[in-house]
Amino acid sequence: MKDGFETFWTHEARKNLETIHEYLVRNLSVKEVSGFYTKLDKKIGMISKNPYVFLASEIKKNVRRCVLTDEVAVFFDVSENQIVILSIFDNRINQEGSR
Repeated sequence: MKDGFETFWTHEARKNLETIHEYLVRNLSVKEVSGFYTKLDKKIGMISKNPYVFLASEIKKNVRRCVLTDEVAVFFDVSENQIVILSIFDNRINQEGSR
């Protein structure tokens, strides 16, 4: 943990990201899609280095939420020595369906 917690992605989180990617490619410019991934990489780095600054769930204390954009949040679990990315929630897709 010298440079932060080790980070793992669940199958669900990977599927979420794939769905978000498809949505972004259909609806945004290449520059905007690239900007999304830049933000995602930066936030995952922040989560890895200091996960406890992000809001904890009232129901499950180990689950925390990181707001990536106005529409997207990353949910993750913190254990002693690792971060598990549980899901990535995009309000646009989850409210309208995957289009």
